[in-house]
Amino acid sequence: MVTINISQIEQMLAQRVLVLDGAIGTRLLSLGLSEADFRGKRYADHAVDLYGNLDVLSLTCPELIQSVHRAYLEAGADIISTNTFNAGSLSQERYRTDDDVYQMNLAAARIARRVADTHSDAAQPRLVAGIIGPTDCCCSIAPEGGSLRQVSPFDLRCSGSEQARALVDGGVDLLLIETVYDLAAAKETLGAICELEKKLKRPIPRWVSATISHETGRLLSGETAVEFYDAVAEFEPFCIGLNCGTGPETLHGPLMELAEAAKCAVSIHPSAGIPDESGQYPYAAEQMTRIVTGYVEQGLVNIAGGCCGTTSDYTRALSRAVARLQPRPLA
Repeated sequence: MVTINISQIEQMLAQRVLVLDGAIGTRLLSLGLSEADFRGKRYADHAVDLYGNLDVLSLTCPELIQSVHRAYLEAGADIISTNTFNAGSLSQERYRTDDDVYQMNLAAARIARRVADTHSDAAQPRLVAGIIGPTDCCCSIAPEGGSLRQVSPFDLRCSGSEQARALVDGGVDLLLIETVYDLAAAKETLGAICELEKKLKRPIPRWVSATISHETGRLLSGETAVEFYDAVAEFEPFCIGLNCGTGPETLHGPLMELAEAAKCAVSIHPSAGIPDESGQYPYAAEQMTRIVTGYVEQGLVNIAGGCCGTTSDYTRALSRAVARLQPRPLA
């Protein structure tokens, strides 16, 4: 098992732009999976439908998850993401799989670790990011139209703690809290990681990435990109970033503000836009690459990748484009 410590990550960031993989969820959804694929043998008699619970596939179709990771690594990704975006207990409650959260995250981390190790060498070590995504719960935003559930900060911290422990036990190099829309919820997860760090008596590299509304230029909980950074800086993330959204162009302004304020590495992994009625995303790999590479050329970025709708074609094009470019200088 190859694991990288924070000083090694910082050395890599100082030397070159690191490439994060692209979407896992939209890639899996494009494969035409059936309810039987989600259930596998483990959940053959499960009481509720599991279709759409992508995180459970790490337990029922591990070879499929492995193939997605492999495609991104072969395309040039330096960092691959675990298949755990919705693998917290609060998100798994609706599928009645919340009792399996530890095993789900542990399996996902081990799958990614194995594939990353087989593609690593001294010249290009490959990193595994343990993904902790948002839930449909919040603790600082008033629920609107039933789309969000109000939960206590304690519930969010417990969910984040269980997920973080399993991912670390599975061998990830770092934890990435991404698509943050509720600052208070993210701070609870970061607090849980700090508590885990104390228990394990070793540092856990952490990276935080928010999603910004193109209409307001703020998180859903109301903060600007700079206010978001200021609020999480106390947890000492090695990288701060922006992801998802309605496409790479809408993140330019907030990214510039973040890059100017941040005293750590800065990342961007935007979506390929909003899909149309047929599920097609408007931004092609070449267009995405041109825009994101432009941000690198402006000295704004240390890590670049993709979110919803992006594929290994984008990863390949981005990896080639940024190889000749310098990363944003670290403070």
